[in-house]
Amino acid sequence: MRLMARGLGGLLLVGLAAGAVAAELAPPATIPAIDFFRTPRMAGAALSPDGKQVAMLVADKDDKVVLAVMPATGGQAKVIASFQD
Repeated sequence: MRLMARGLGGLLLVGLAAGAVAAELAPPATIPAIDFFRTPRMAGAALSPDGKQVAMLVADKDDKVVLAVMPATGGQAKVIASFQD
């Protein structure tokens, strides 16, 4: 029984090692060139002097850049400035 358990354990280790090697040999994912020219979803984040808020430039649903703030502890960002076309 011990011999069978060792054999199965060895097969499991060989299978895991083969999977790790296959993952290393897989070609890297390609990034479309257009992704490098898109408006960033977030940029220019800055912490407030008291450390309670984070201000950042955020792209809205129409890819227009707006100024937003959010609590440094997390939560929903609130748009505080934007331009109308």
